[in-house]
Amino acid sequence: MGDGIPNRCYFTSDGNSYGFYNSSYGGENSNDQIYATGLCRGDIATDAYRRCLNDSTFELRRLCPNQKEALGFYDNCMLRCSNESIYGIMQTRPLLYFMSMNNISTSKGPINSYSRWFSTQVCSLNHNISNFRTIYGLAQCSPDLSEQVCNECLVGAFGDILQCCCGREGGRVLNPSCTVRYESARFYDPTTVAPLPSPPIAMSSPPPSTNT
Repeated sequence: MGDGIPNRCYFTSDGNSYGFYNSSYGGENSNDQIYATGLCRGDIATDAYRRCLNDSTFELRRLCPNQKEALGFYDNCMLRCSNESIYGIMQTRPLLYFMSMNNISTSKGPINSYSRWFSTQVCSLNHNISNFRTIYGLAQCSPDLSEQVCNECLVGAFGDILQCCCGREGGRVLNPSCTVRYESARFYDPTTVAPLPSPPIAMSSPPPSTNT
């Protein structure tokens, strides 16, 4: 093997509850430092995302042995390795997208109505639109991003999904910092994904007191 960054990129078995891995290692010389992040889909089990990261690490080493930076998108996870610090830095390119081959009868209306739902770091939706069947969606940011930066990333990703997948029954956009996906059939595990928060309940005013 060569001596590129992916050949020195690895993960331990430690990770947080979001399936996020972050590591840096190397010599005292900054040129010898290796930075790596791994993010798994928020609805998959621990064993599945560890297996995905292990497999993706092997694939990056095989496909990009001599690169200074490497990025791999997979169905259940994403892996990044670089000779520069990448933690907490939003990066929206390169971009990868997938679209359903099936069209829907309406245009941007049903998809546009979901933009307000993608405002948290990990959220799921199954929302009915009049004259349209249930749509299922999942949005996720890399947890090293602030809430504001996450929102910016998701807004951009949602714009990208409108560009690539408008009029399709399903679409998915992945970039190094966040991902957005919607489908006409449920594709996520409802037992592990975080549900959408309920709208706040309006508090009624207390009845006026009466003197007796």
